[in-house]
Amino acid sequence: PLASGKLNTTFAVIASICIMISCIFVAYFINPIVALLFIIYLINTVIYSFYFKKKVIIDVFSISAGFIIRWLIGCFGLGIPVSERLMIILLFGSLLFGFVKRYQECKLKTETRDVMKYYNSDFLSQIIWIMTWTLILSYSLYSFQSIQSKRMVITVPIICFILLRIYYNIFFLHKYSEWLEEIVLEDKQILIAGLIYILLFIGIKIFTMNL
Repeated sequence: PLASGKLNTTFAVIASICIMISCIFVAYFINPIVALLFIIYLINTVIYSFYFKKKVIIDVFSISAGFIIRWLIGCFGLGIPVSERLMIILLFGSLLFGFVKRYQECKLKTETRDVMKYYNSDFLSQIIWIMTWTLILSYSLYSFQSIQSKRMVITVPIICFILLRIYYNIFFLHKYSEWLEEIVLEDKQILIAGLIYILLFIGIKIFTMNL
């Protein structure tokens, strides 16, 4: 609406400021930490918009930080214990998909981002390879000490399969899209593996509760 001129810029700025102040006010009464995290998220977003998005590698780390902050807001807002191991998985997972998106944009020759002139497909493919195996390792270590039970380790091969299948789609089948979700949703094997993972997770949870 702003880009097309359908929404007045002044109105949008005033409305945004009012909404942000209201959110911080409400967040403070839920939990002061939530309000603090909200402010940190806002600062990160503003800095990204004016600076980080033009800096190679830092741009993806800033996006990843946004995912982690939102997750922390959810944890503290709902009173859920923060799992450091799960945070590590979220970190490497968001970094992986952030760099995959940059790779896709590189292959599609997207020129809407200034930072893309500092990336190339060879460099990004190496980063993606590193992030993929780091994520698999992080999830494997997490599963051994999962709250659900050590039986979660049986889900590790499924996670490996899903990640490698995504890797196969991108680097062997050369499927490129600005939205990674399109590639995932079009792959029936990934969807089936995802369903099996959910069923296994629920089964392990029920079994653990009945012990």
